[in-house]
Amino acid sequence: MFEELVLLNDKIIKKLLAGNTTILKQYVKKIIEEIIEKKIEEEIKLVHPNVGINKHIVNSEVDIVYETDDAYYNIEVNKDYSKKLDKKNLAYLHQLSLRSIKKAKEYSQGKKVIQINLDNYDRFKENKFVYKTSLMEESIYAKRNEEIEIYDKAIA
Repeated sequence: MFEELVLLNDKIIKKLLAGNTTILKQYVKKIIEEIIEKKIEEEIKLVHPNVGINKHIVNSEVDIVYETDDAYYNIEVNKDYSKKLDKKNLAYLHQLSLRSIKKAKEYSQGKKVIQINLDNYDRFKENKFVYKTSLMEESIYAKRNEEIEIYDKAIA
């Protein structure tokens, strides 16, 4: 549909949204707040995109990630859907989750991980503005925890 949409490109999005200026961080914070429908009270800080916790883990460079004291906000740009892409994005979530836990006693203090996928397609084909995914028990629709959230925002 929007194959000519030049802005939906990792390099361009990184240049636009990955910066340490106060104005840019405020802009990114507003984008995140709009998508997750929640106010972020703290200042966000840019994190180096290599989020791997082990040098032997592949696919450890995210597009953009910001953090607060209690959460990581990973922004991924996805041009085309594939199962491989889903696995890669899931690996990013796990690596970010593990990144904040250095010792066993820190399990209860680990950061929440929020992934925002800016997709050039409608992930679930339901014509929604934003899809929100979390870990949930299927038969009673009860959230397992609040540690991981995935938002898919169709740009196309």
